[in-house]
Amino acid sequence: MTRLPIYRVGISAFMKSLRLLILLFSMQAFFILPFNELPALGIGAVLAAEGNAYLIAQREKIEDATGAVLVDGRMLGSGVIVSADGLILTALHVVSAGSRYRLLSKKYGSLPLNVIATDPGHDIALLKAPELKDGYSSLPLAGSRPEVSERIFLLGSPVFRHDLWISGHVARQEDGYEWQTTANRYIENTYVTAMTPEGTSGGAWINTQGEIVGLQIGIMVKRGQLMGISYMAPIDALEVMLASENEVYTPFLACILEETWELSPQTLKRYPEGTTGLVVGRLHSSSPFVAARVHSGEVITRLNGDPVEFRDDFLRTLRRFGPRSSVVLKVLAIDGKTHRNVNITLPR
Repeated sequence: MTRLPIYRVGISAFMKSLRLLILLFSMQAFFILPFNELPALGIGAVLAAEGNAYLIAQREKIEDATGAVLVDGRMLGSGVIVSADGLILTALHVVSAGSRYRLLSKKYGSLPLNVIATDPGHDIALLKAPELKDGYSSLPLAGSRPEVSERIFLLGSPVFRHDLWISGHVARQEDGYEWQTTANRYIENTYVTAMTPEGTSGGAWINTQGEIVGLQIGIMVKRGQLMGISYMAPIDALEVMLASENEVYTPFLACILEETWELSPQTLKRYPEGTTGLVVGRLHSSSPFVAARVHSGEVITRLNGDPVEFRDDFLRTLRRFGPRSSVVLKVLAIDGKTHRNVNITLPR
């Protein structure tokens, strides 16, 4: 049997170890661990070296301001206390699943909650717990948006566990829009590189200073598989909710929109070569397109005279008009030949 020279064996072993270290480093954003187990694994020292000493020192105080949200007695999500008088933020889709709500807190026990305001366009619900004489521990909102690639942490209750910390990174500076089937609308969100299991919805994403930078509301899924990208309600939307403590309305179309480059080559053959715009997909009965006789398969090519290409830009522009505003869309028919202008009044 031919033996490898000693130096080649040594290099081979070194390369295997190096590949393992690279793999472990690339996976650290996906660790899902109770915070008090991190030091035992040596990760606590890493967090401290990254400037996260504040989180380690304030762990208990931070966890005191978070908890699991019970809906009709079942743990369906997470929540965070944002004021000493008991205001609590969670995801709207969590509380939409029932009618009786409680926050399960390791410091305050089981607290009854009432919904006082919602923001369907960002999947946010504001709840209120009974006031306490000495007030509640709470977390503040950050003074600014997190930067792309910034390390942030989610506190939540995934899969019926409690007080788990999940790390991630801001994946894009600009917010985007993702379809939420249960609400039949697009939700504005900030993208985060992280794996966030069921049960974390409504949990707070915080920065290294223990300040809230967003609220967990969903995760990218394709064919039932998690894609490693999570969605959080932007801090701007949380600021609006806490400032008003009232319902927040944003316009919506109640239909799925696809950019033309998402279509299969066979479907693209319906339209003239080089057609760009947004293809109208499945329509909900509440869509203003139903009354305007815009049909699935037609293409929105202009908004108030301006070309339409990207879904995020289109939806962002619509939201600037506000509910009950009127806009003019140029629509290409399914036959790929005829255009027409359509007046749409945006619902709220």
